[in-house]
Amino acid sequence: MERRSDMFFRNIVDRILPIVVQRRFALASRGTFGECRWVEFAGELEGPVGGALREQKLALYHLARRQYVEVRLQLGETTAGLGPPRLAMQVWQYQAGTWIAGEERALLSALQEWVIAALDTFDKESRGEAWSSPESGHLEP
Repeated sequence: MERRSDMFFRNIVDRILPIVVQRRFALASRGTFGECRWVEFAGELEGPVGGALREQKLALYHLARRQYVEVRLQLGETTAGLGPPRLAMQVWQYQAGTWIAGEERALLSALQEWVIAALDTFDKESRGEAWSSPESGHLEP
């Protein structure tokens, strides 16, 4: 199946695209592997004034047969080797054949809110502010 024929995933990507573009991410890769479809965006995050750059990657995955969507946000080490890498991720499972407009909108909204919260958390950390895990996700040092 050609990746753009997965309209459910296309809607997810379309919902997240304005958020990542606004934060200076660019498309890094996309593809399929078996049943998995993915899109990955990459960008750099600046630290405090004059701080080292950190690479950020946001990946969206859709496994249609397993009926789940996953988002991973990865913050790499600084270019100076200071500051540990971070990973935030969240999985949403859904029931096949039950996607009516309201249910899809609810998932898209939850996914969008999680992405914004995770990006905000990493932005704060990069600036040296206190941070905490996005409520609906998992953050690892």
